[in-house]
Amino acid sequence: MDAKAAGRDTDARPAIVAADLVHKKAGDNPHLWYDPATLPRVAEAIAAVLTAADPAHAADYAANLATLTASFKRIDARVAALGARYKGVPVTATEPVFGPMARAIGLTMRNERFQLAMMNGTEPTAHDLAEIERDLKEKRVKALIYNAQVSELMSTRLRALAAASHIPVVPVTETLPAGMHVQDWLLSELDALDKALSTQ
Repeated sequence: MDAKAAGRDTDARPAIVAADLVHKKAGDNPHLWYDPATLPRVAEAIAAVLTAADPAHAADYAANLATLTASFKRIDARVAALGARYKGVPVTATEPVFGPMARAIGLTMRNERFQLAMMNGTEPTAHDLAEIERDLKEKRVKALIYNAQVSELMSTRLRALAAASHIPVVPVTETLPAGMHVQDWLLSELDALDKALSTQ
């Protein structure tokens, strides 16, 4: 196949943009996998593309989609159970990684301007820094959620403040750990959050 033909073939492949499927725009929280609506919609879009490209195996794609969708129900059920127990509970975070999941549960996420600054690599304002420190020192929050894949001075300092105030610290990751299914990854983090909040 010549380069021109290869280019046409590549251009003809439909692109699945997860952000479009969950109606997110540039500048929104990019951690889409923590929104429980994202995975089922991406799975449906992939199944639709595969079915259109290979209609002879449409039944197989439909069956696999049904199995996958059923597996995501475990996450929905866990989110609902946590929401029933912890709706409105105030938490904070070093970055907005877990933000979409916290919103789905119904937690009250504090210090969001601080988190955005940290995610974007900009300096938090003195006011925002003082506010998150006060929340930790005065136990205004029930947990500190932090990005375990980022190790820097500010995150370390906030985790130490939380520990000094006996506030549980919950690690989360931006990406799927090696050797795990996405469902087990998210459920393990929900379990860690449940354990942390149940001690408060």
